[in-house]
Amino acid sequence: MSDFTGEDEEIEMTSLLLENQKKLVMVTHDKSTFYAHDGKVDMWLEEGESYIRKKGQGRSLMTCEDMLDQLKNHAIPLFESLHEGCTGVFIFDQSSNHKAYVTDALVATHMVLKPKVVFENDKFIFKDTTFLRDGHIISQSFYETVFEAGRKGKGLVEKRQFVGVQRILQKCGLWMELDSSNLSRRWRMDCNGEETENHCYCACHLLASQPDFSGQKTALQEVVEEAGHIFELYPKFHCECNWIECYWGAAKCVARLNCDYSFKLLEKNLPSFLDSASPVAGSPSMIRRFYKKTWGYIEA
Repeated sequence: MSDFTGEDEEIEMTSLLLENQKKLVMVTHDKSTFYAHDGKVDMWLEEGESYIRKKGQGRSLMTCEDMLDQLKNHAIPLFESLHEGCTGVFIFDQSSNHKAYVTDALVATHMVLKPKVVFENDKFIFKDTTFLRDGHIISQSFYETVFEAGRKGKGLVEKRQFVGVQRILQKCGLWMELDSSNLSRRWRMDCNGEETENHCYCACHLLASQPDFSGQKTALQEVVEEAGHIFELYPKFHCECNWIECYWGAAKCVARLNCDYSFKLLEKNLPSFLDSASPVAGSPSMIRRFYKKTWGYIEA
């Protein structure tokens, strides 16, 4: 990865690469919300003068939209046009949104123990997979067709049914009737956090430990890696590792100095507030200094 030097951080220094190596470029992500009433905290007043601020934070403007669409159709293509032949290291914080899965992902906690009829508006529809048993690769579908009696004697009605975790594990030869930690009780679907290293405390953890489930990637990771780039997460509770936090702070400082407590002006001037910390023309010296500063924290 590059480093920067010079009075305005205008000189980029890169390491020599081997023939089969690609330059790595860090791409950080964060979101920020700008509020119409987020003005200066302190002000000069004459003796006896008072100023009544508007209540609340006011209307807000957030600088990111749908994450997956923005990443797949905007951020990655833009990166590849700016850094041709390079590999991006896309880094996100550990927000729950960044750990979300696509609707067909193999996530054991989204499944139920017993068979269940599937409806069109069900949130999760799991994709087919395979598993290895006795040296043979066996296909695994999580759904089957069943027939139920229709209402008022209308005959049989065809329905699609999720087979349930119990039958999935039975097919894999992993189902246990009794709890290995307490043979006097039946095996549970969920052990409520009592999981041990052998993953046998409950059916949910045992299924989640299988290769196809444990190897399931989040939605963001799938998008990044399908494009040939690297996906990473920042450590929890360490926002100082993300230099864009400094960028938001610099932009918000300018926004506060120019705040007139109207959403209309905020919406109009937000691009210029952002450009003040990272100018379109010339070397982005400020943001490169932020980048170097956070690397000091990371390497400390």
